[in-house]
Amino acid sequence: MATPTLTTAERNAAANAVVDLLDNGTGNPELRLGNTGLAAVYLTIQLDETNAYGAAASGVASVTGTPSGVGSATATATDFGYFDRDGTALRAGVLDSPISITSGNTYQLTTATYTQPAN
Repeated sequence: MATPTLTTAERNAAANAVVDLLDNGTGNPELRLGNTGLAAVYLTIQLDETNAYGAAASGVASVTGTPSGVGSATATATDFGYFDRDGTALRAGVLDSPISITSGNTYQLTTATYTQPAN
């Protein structure tokens, strides 16, 4: 049996459904960077309060604006986590490359995407 392939419209709908979970609740959704399992968080970036990610095109949704945050510790972040507006953890994982964070420095998220594959 052949593997089904999603149409662009289906990929867009799926991507939008996933990133729209960040917009549930009150307050700002967040991206947190820290150590293994986020036992310690070194940087919290607040995403757009009403629309963390824009509408998907070709199955790809991009973060809205250029959100930023201030380092709360000087350490090397290895893990990330996305949290909705109520602070509920939605997605977490290991960064592709560790990021050095310095306490008091401001960091901008210049690009972030969610991609829904076709199959």
